[in-house]
Amino acid sequence: MTRRRRSMLEWASLAAALLFVPQAAAERPNIVIILADYTARPLFLYVASLAAHAPYQAPQEEIDAYRELFPDPQHRTYAAMITSLDRQVGRIVAALERKNMRDDTLIFFTSDNGGPTSAMFATGARPAAERAKEAGAKPPCSNTPFSGGKGGLKEGGVRLPAIVNWPGRLRPAVVREPLHHVDVMPSLLALVGGRGDRDKPFDGRDATATIAARAPSPHDDLLINVELFRGAIRKGPHKLVKVATLPGKTELFDVEQDPGETTNLAEQHPDIVRDLEARLLGYARQATMSQWLEAQVDYLGAQSETAFDPDYDLDGGVPTEKPALPAPR
Repeated sequence: MTRRRRSMLEWASLAAALLFVPQAAAERPNIVIILADYTARPLFLYVASLAAHAPYQAPQEEIDAYRELFPDPQHRTYAAMITSLDRQVGRIVAALERKNMRDDTLIFFTSDNGGPTSAMFATGARPAAERAKEAGAKPPCSNTPFSGGKGGLKEGGVRLPAIVNWPGRLRPAVVREPLHHVDVMPSLLALVGGRGDRDKPFDGRDATATIAARAPSPHDDLLINVELFRGAIRKGPHKLVKVATLPGKTELFDVEQDPGETTNLAEQHPDIVRDLEARLLGYARQATMSQWLEAQVDYLGAQSETAFDPDYDLDGGVPTEKPALPAPR
């Protein structure tokens, strides 16, 4: 579901209704789908919960259960949200078991970013005046041993745990090869014998051999992110973080030996920096502007408008003005 709220586009999944339903209300839409007669037909269920996203909210009884464990109210609420999410996932698994579908069903569980370590993310995407009311809010997350968090390019913001469970097909194991969320779609298609549109190739790769047979990652390099002012890319153990905003910054880390990204190796390995910069710029040239950002330039501020106007003259005035050119003589 997409809607506009306070001049900002907002995405929210209807599946979020699963989050805080009363325990007795087991017959909710997502559960009913599984309880229906799907045993002889393929089933795909996508649940995108808003837990544990800010603003942090949970039933009071769930929060009170953590009163003795966490003195900080934010930590108690965050823990309650995780508990509620866990309970709702458990309902789905239980429904699969009741229909004897568990062994034949692949469950993929993950998050889209690391825990927030910035107070801005701990109060939610709301106008500054509203966030100010919660000034001093402490982010309840820890991404140890990684540095950084949600919204950043360090490992704490981008390296995520994922669970792939398929009792009838997958043996228990830990996979440490670098993979990406964009690998989910081509991997699922490969499992069911499908494929995408050749005219619109996927960014991701089929990772089934890596997950099921311990094969190496299907990626030569892994694009972490590329934006107007920064980007990051990984190849093997090395990760490049590039910030273009003046005065600029180039960082190179060996994330296998230094997962906390404490030691910048850029000066010791200029050849690796050049290779990764070239790869990052190659991805940047392929990128198109985010439709979300195009829909709300004001969200970024006036400086962002130059990114949407290829004819804008940087020396001609503010982005909303036309350049003042001298009259021809």
